[in-house]
Amino acid sequence: MIRLGTTLPYRSPPGKICGVFEGSSCPAGPDDLLNAVNTLGELGFEHVELSADMFMYNPTFMSPPVMDRLCSAQERFGLSFSLHLCEYFGMTLESLDEDVRRASVVSSLKAIKAVRPLGVQHVVVHIAGAWPWVPLIAVENQDFPECARAELMERIVEQSRSSLHTLIQEVPARTLCLENLALDFQWTARLVQEFNTSVCFDGGHWAGLGRPLTEFVELYGSRIAEVHCHDVQNGVDHRPLCTRPGETPALDWEGALAALVEKGFEGPVVLEFYGLEGKACSLQYLRQWRRQAWQK
Repeated sequence: MIRLGTTLPYRSPPGKICGVFEGSSCPAGPDDLLNAVNTLGELGFEHVELSADMFMYNPTFMSPPVMDRLCSAQERFGLSFSLHLCEYFGMTLESLDEDVRRASVVSSLKAIKAVRPLGVQHVVVHIAGAWPWVPLIAVENQDFPECARAELMERIVEQSRSSLHTLIQEVPARTLCLENLALDFQWTARLVQEFNTSVCFDGGHWAGLGRPLTEFVELYGSRIAEVHCHDVQNGVDHRPLCTRPGETPALDWEGALAALVEKGFEGPVVLEFYGLEGKACSLQYLRQWRRQAWQK
């Protein structure tokens, strides 16, 4: 059955980078990480997505003693975990600087190895157009020459290909979930097909391109292994699905999730927004959808 999850309750977008949790000390330590996971378990979440950026900020987060404590929380609440590889701190699997790219692969494999005690089965990857590396103004600006735009993206795809080639020597290809980002997914889709990876579907990113969520499901649904679920309100991404009972999201998540179920999707569906506000309400919204979906 689809598992309902969330990213950790980061206090704000900057907190996502450095692992500052709701109500945590500063700098945040292992106790804060464990308290955050316990809070999510007590709220009724079944799945938690960890961020490798936290490991960069505080390397003790991926130490064996901390993983042992997370395993205890996992057993207590029946949690499953996924891992989101680094987005910040200069780690880019598609970097045109070969030394940076290689170092990013090493860092990614270190994080993947650290969370193995948790039985992580989904590793979310930003690649082939991941911000902040890609100069989006150049890629999206209509005044930018098409030949230069295409050349830039081809180089980025080639660097991404080299990184994936190394990663799949250590990680089963279908464990890697390549996420759709701010660019059209065509660049990443080439790598999904070539390496036989899975896909992480981020509905907010796709909606930001002006495209319906169900379209992505129809195009790539058989590959989708994880969903990043959040709303877009007044052009602002990563918003709760609701903040009080009775509210519904602006995006057609019910249609998209129903289409995924038809394609055999089994989750997890991960709420991806900052802070605790809206977490309980959004979880209840997804629970209600899941009950109705399984009654049909």
